Amino acid sequence: MIEAQHFSKAYGRNIYALRDLSLVIGKGEFVFLTGASGAGKLTLLRLLLCQERPSDGRLIVDGEDLALMGASETQAYRRHVGFIFQDLKLIGRMTVLENTTFVARVMGVAPTVQRRKAEQVLKWVGLEH
Repeated sequence: MIEAQHFSKAYGRNIYALRDLSLVIGKGEFVFLTGASGAGKLTLLRLLLCQERPSDGRLIVDGEDLALMGASETQAYRRHVGFIFQDLKLIGRMTVLENTTFVARVMGVAPTVQRRKAEQVLKWVGLEH
């Protein structure tokens, strides 16, 4: 599902956030990203969201090399990935369920489908109550 092949992210000459990273995360695996401050965790997430591009190597998600995606492909890709951020990027006036269904609602997904999928995701992460 996610494969990194010797990829790096540099922000200047010999200033690397990530260097020569290789990893494989299989379909259905549940992964926690931990490490010291400055270890490159946020950089990896930004790369996976296509907010940044790798300097070297390949970052492949579901068979697609993220560095080769154009703008429309990137937007389509972002509709199929989800992240739960540590700093809770939630809309304060909305409930957890409303926050969880927000993107689907904007995209015109039927309310019954929105609710069913949101409840399933919330159950996966132990927030169904």
